[in-house]
Formats: sequence, C-alpha cells, structure tokens
Amino acid sequence: MNNYLFGCFCLLITFFSLGCSNALFGPGTTEFEISIDEYFFIANTSKDNIVLFHRDEYKINREFVPRKIVRANWNEDYIILERENANQKELKYWIVDKKGISIVGANLDLDRYNELKDKLKIDVDLIKISKLRNV
Repeated sequence: MNNYLFGCFCLLITFFSLGCSNALFGPGTTEFEISIDEYFFIANTSKDNIVLFHRDEYKINREFVPRKIVRANWNEDYIILERENANQKELKYWIVDKKGISIVGANLDLDRYNELKDKLKIDVDLIKISKLRNV
C-alpha cells in the first residue's frame, strides 16, 4: 500500500511540475496572448519569454520563434519580428511565411532584414509588443 501511495505521489508531482512547461504542453500560464490568425500567436510564458507559437490542426502548440520578441507585425502572407538576444544588447530580425509555415529569414541583422523585407514586398512596420497587446 505504501508503494502505491508513493507512486501516486510521484506521478502527481511530475504532472504538476510539467504542467506549465513548453516542452510538453505548449505555453503554460500566460499573462497575454496576441492572436495573429487561427494558427499563429505570440504569448509570454514568463516575464522575459515572449515567443511566437504555431498551433497545428491538432491544436498542439509549438514554439516557432524563440524568446524574447520585442516588436512584431504581420500581413496576409508574412510575420515580421524583432527579438533581443540573450545578452539583451543585440537585436535580430525574423521573417516567417504564414502560408508556408516556414522561416524565411532567421537571426538577420538590420540591413539583411530590410533587404529581404523589400524583396518580399512586406509593407508593414514593426510595432512594440506592449502596443499590440492593447489593440
């Protein structure tokens, strides 16, 4: 009987410790979620972890662009993002193809980002996440 209770206790602790983990269940407890369309959304899973997620047809959330997104915007075809690197001194830019569900440009510097944005004819500008939350 003691082994049964111990096993149940361990299972319960494991379930609660993984309950807010991105690895198994998608974003955990979020302060906000910015819906882009039925498949893409931006959410935070902690103060410094603002991430682009993709939700597939089975409603499974997968981290698409890692933390920390500081500015974003989108049009019918693309999502553009600006994110801080871990050292918080360098900004990198990402372009995501919404229809192809693929990353067109990752960790771009500003010049390369602007070139690619012009080539793809993306005519929207980046907006701070705090402003997108209030829209």
